[in-house]
Amino acid sequence: MDSMRQYLEEELRKDYEELKQLEDKLRYEEDPRFRGKWENGIRDIKQRISDREAEIESLPTQYLPLQSIEEICKPYDMNATLDEFKKKKISRLKRDITLVEKQSNELSEEIEAIVEEMNENRGDAVRQRNLNKKKKRAEEERNQYDREVEKLQAEVYRIISS
Repeated sequence: MDSMRQYLEEELRKDYEELKQLEDKLRYEEDPRFRGKWENGIRDIKQRISDREAEIESLPTQYLPLQSIEEICKPYDMNATLDEFKKKKISRLKRDITLVEKQSNELSEEIEAIVEEMNENRGDAVRQRNLNKKKKRAEEERNQYDREVEKLQAEVYRIISS
């Protein structure tokens, strides 16, 4: 089991590195086509990270005789260890919330720019229709990010409440 855990933890570390690289690319990308590509990649990696973390947490732990457990636990404050774990998890979730909120805000700005352009091109029906489609896609994507923020916030609340 330890080798499987080590493998998954190493892959998780690589996923976080890849996530950082894509976030850096997204931060400096101006071409909307590539921005979409990086955003999709970020979303995929976050899902992969979430899946790996769940898999690591679901791995069975090795069982020790009762005496060994007591001996191991004596020098440690198990509540403090659990609190540290919760703090790290909450910190990671808050970082994800910040990232998702930033993406949502960027889409809100894009939507505002589209609305401005729509107002400037009132006489051009074809352009209006295309802009309206673009606006709807951006709104759907922003709503998806907003739902993700709510989900992450609920997870933080669940951890704090437990």
